Amino acid sequence: MTQLDPDYVRGQFPAFSEPTLQGWAFFENAGGSYPAGAMVRRLHEFYLKTKVQPYAPYPASCRAGAWMDESDERLSPLGSGSSRKRCISAPRPARTPMSWPAPPAR
Repeated sequence: MTQLDPDYVRGQFPAFSEPTLQGWAFFENAGGSYPAGAMVRRLHEFYLKTKVQPYAPYPASCRAGAWMDESDERLSPLGSGSSRKRCISAPRPARTPMSWPAPPAR
């Protein structure tokens, strides 16, 4: 059996080498406080190049659509096939209406 290398895993998260965060543990977000470096790089590229409506007939939009297609292909083995063929739904108790704050008075 392969052993988990904690130092390697920690090395994948840039925040763990950020001096201003040393000596602290962050538990306030169950979804994960800090993303892995690969995600940081991909999001950086996304915000610079493809933060547009996908599938329109101009280069940045075509690239955004292609990235969406690629992510669907890469993630489909983790679920039950293409996201275009599945619906992910929360259990009944979690289906509560969203409550949005009222806009500020003018």
